[in-house]
Amino acid sequence: MGSEGEWQFFDITPQPGPKMASERQLSFIKDLILSKNVIDRDGALARLNSGELTLDQASTWIGELKALPYRPKVQKTWTVPENIPDGRYAIVGKDRNFKFFRVVTRNPDTINATRIVQKVLGAPGDFRYVRPTESEWTMAVEEITKDPGFHSALFGMKVGACGVCGSPLTDPESIALGIGPICARKYDW
Repeated sequence: MGSEGEWQFFDITPQPGPKMASERQLSFIKDLILSKNVIDRDGALARLNSGELTLDQASTWIGELKALPYRPKVQKTWTVPENIPDGRYAIVGKDRNFKFFRVVTRNPDTINATRIVQKVLGAPGDFRYVRPTESEWTMAVEEITKDPGFHSALFGMKVGACGVCGSPLTDPESIALGIGPICARKYDW
């Protein structure tokens, strides 16, 4: 209490804690940890996955990791399992937001055929396809492998374009299934 007849009060509004690192920063840091010559890689990944990294700490880690030399190159191929057909897929990321991917075979009729995963950005009619980070590629393949038909249909339902070929869906039944009738017959989903 202040002087006679006056109340003195203190602001007891909880103050927000430090700003936490974004999912994009965490993904970038994970890729750096895996690609750079980090001595305690498992410890760094455990700390990263604890969910306690602040924005400032993430910035410091990124700067320090970028300064490290790369690990010696090991011939590693990012692969796509055969049970995932070419098409478009939706998965729910760790941040509970939808992520969209496309699996495509490059040079399919040659000895140099290569299957790749691409991130899908934009909207139907204006899709852009970009290379995902290694962790995004791994996450996409792990999730899609569990049930390719489901993830393809989910793409179609969320985007309004066929989960296989990407054509706009106009028929109500096709929209509900997330796949056009021709592609549905082709894959028996």
